[in-house]
Amino acid sequence: MPRLFFLICLVTGAFTVASFLGCGQSAKNIDPELVATHRTRLTLTEEPDGAQVVPEVRNALLGIEEEHDSHEHDHGDHDEHADHDDHDHEADQDHADHDDDESDQDEAEDDEDDGDEDGDDEDEADGDDGDEDEDDEDGDDDEDEEADDDTEHADHEDHADHEHEGEHAHEHADHEEHEHEEVVVVKATKPMNVVLVGQIGGLTNPWQETQPDFPFARNEASFFLSDPQSVAENEESGHVHADGEECAFCAAHAADRSSMLAMVRFLDEKGNVLPMDARQLFDVKEKDTVVVRGTARVIEGGMMVVEADGLYIRR
Repeated sequence: MPRLFFLICLVTGAFTVASFLGCGQSAKNIDPELVATHRTRLTLTEEPDGAQVVPEVRNALLGIEEEHDSHEHDHGDHDEHADHDDHDHEADQDHADHDDDESDQDEAEDDEDDGDEDGDDEDEADGDDGDEDEDDEDGDDDEDEEADDDTEHADHEDHADHEHEGEHAHEHADHEEHEHEEVVVVKATKPMNVVLVGQIGGLTNPWQETQPDFPFARNEASFFLSDPQSVAENEESGHVHADGEECAFCAAHAADRSSMLAMVRFLDEKGNVLPMDARQLFDVKEKDTVVVRGTARVIEGGMMVVEADGLYIRR
């Protein structure tokens, strides 16, 4: 009898615990009236003006990428001008060498003419004078050969100098290009009021470990907004995959897309992220185009975060 009573109490207690756990789980569900209240407060009836995309807002906050691009452009023009000057210098050098060759040829022809005149005079002179004239002609030929050798040697040295200058300029350009490729450390920025337009998701998740539910967050009113042009380019390239099925190429280049994304969060009156899924709050899904209004900033590490106080959905 006591054993039977103990079994009855055990079964009753088990049902009580199960019932309590069930009530606890249902208590975690957000009250529909509370969801409706926040939806009314945050949903915009008209699209705000002056919407910008993620890269534009990011550049405005950091002020780094636009200045860097402009510097690269100016540097490219400078290199092109330098290459043009080197080309003109080489052309002038070739022209000068050509003039030197023509001058040497004219001198050689003058020497031959002088030799012919001396030969005519030799017919009237004695044999000894003829021998002396032949020696003079041999000396002139030797001098011409030495002059040609000197000219060829000078041309070779000039060509070597041009090759050395070209190699030095190429190494200098490579060094400057390497400096431009240095990674810029992104620091936190001051907040700025923005109106941002984009698509929810649409790009590969760059934060697999910290954001496993990308582009949404479980039980949080937040999502990731993408640059529409980047999404379109990604779709045109054929790299569109289901969740968790990204190819090796997309996974390897996911970090490159992080600057095309912004985390959008919706806060309560106390400044905390609303503890409700954005899909439930706004009835949105991935690749929906939305316009958000709020305060944007770049946090330490480079992620852009927008604390939104309004959302407009383009239907």
